[in-house]
Amino acid sequence: MRLTRGEPAPPGASSPLKHRHLACFSSAVSHVRIACRLQGPSVTLTQHRPSTARPARRIHPVVHRTRRETAAIATIVQDTAIEASAEDVWDAVRDVEAVHKRLIPGYVLDARMDGDTRYLTVPGDAVIRELIVSIDDDLRRLAYSAVEGFKIPLTHHHASFQVVPDGPTRCHLVWTTDVLPHDMAEQVRLRVVRGSQVMKETLEQQSSH
Repeated sequence: MRLTRGEPAPPGASSPLKHRHLACFSSAVSHVRIACRLQGPSVTLTQHRPSTARPARRIHPVVHRTRRETAAIATIVQDTAIEASAEDVWDAVRDVEAVHKRLIPGYVLDARMDGDTRYLTVPGDAVIRELIVSIDDDLRRLAYSAVEGFKIPLTHHHASFQVVPDGPTRCHLVWTTDVLPHDMAEQVRLRVVRGSQVMKETLEQQSSH
């Protein structure tokens, strides 16, 4: 049955405009993603909320944190330009048992592997246990997860290094870190920034020899 403009719908019939609105509302995804720039790398807080049947509205970028909310994860991305070839930088990054010599000397005193597990000795004789998740030579990407020995109260940690070429003698080292709780993002960010500076200095010094 077709209706002309201005003609009322008969009893029991539904309006086509009503169906059109319902289709729009049902296709809306209730997903809030908040990205805020701190000094240096970006920190992204992501939170999922259950979808509702109510009309979609503009949601302001605010996360209401309660004791029961645990889904938000802080993601810290540090992109460091390095005056060295991607091949040389990747060769150092993938050498997981020599991180104390080729990446962050002084910050890590010793490293040893036991299967897929890496043990890092840091100043103060503390030992950090990490799981090496993957080493991808095609993507020049290393993924790892620190599971024990944190100096700050983390409940989750996952990170990756990826080397991106930028000409024959220059590249970018992208260090991405996910942590929980997200309130620890700033403390982790400071460590990432300082660690990236040490890596840059070490890699460029090694490349010049």
